[in-house]
Parts: sequence; C-alpha cells; structure tokens
Amino acid sequence: NFIDHKLVFPLNIGNYWNNQNQIFDSTIVKSIESVTVPADNYNDAYRIERNWTSFNIRGYSITWFVNNVGIVKMDRKVQGFDNIKESWELISYTLY
Repeated sequence: NFIDHKLVFPLNIGNYWNNQNQIFDSTIVKSIESVTVPADNYNDAYRIERNWTSFNIRGYSITWFVNNVGIVKMDRKVQGFDNIKESWELISYTLY
C-alpha cells in the first residue's frame, strides 16, 4: 500500500520521520503557532513541514494540526509534470 502523507503521533517539536515510499521524504514538527482559518482561530497548532522527491517530481508542504480537531490548514507545492500550488483550510467542524 502506498502512503502519500503520514503523521506520527505523539507530535512534539523537533520530531521527524521519513516515508520509505518515496526516494526522499522527510517530515519535521517545526513549532506550535497560531493559525486562523474560516472555522476558527487556533493558538496551539503544530506546524509540520514536509519535503519529498520522487521520479521527476518534488514537493513541499506545511500542515497545521490541532489536537482534537485534526488538520486545519495545508499549503502544498508540487513541481514536476504538473506544477501544483494549493492551499486547504478547514471551513467548519463539529465535535461529538
């Protein structure tokens, strides 16, 4: 099975991991910071940075993750056959 993006818990600043499904794929938890998205403002979001390279493709992403909510924002850039630059933001959510 192919895993494109993974998070390894528990998240702690300085933790890093590699994904063996790519030629090079390294992720690091850089900091805890504030992030604002349409759903809310979060003061305790983990900033997770990822760099990867595969055959004729390379990419970089920043993911903001909040405990008990999940991924609230992601900025992603991919260069290769198609050049992709995208940003995802959490619009709304419900806790049960």
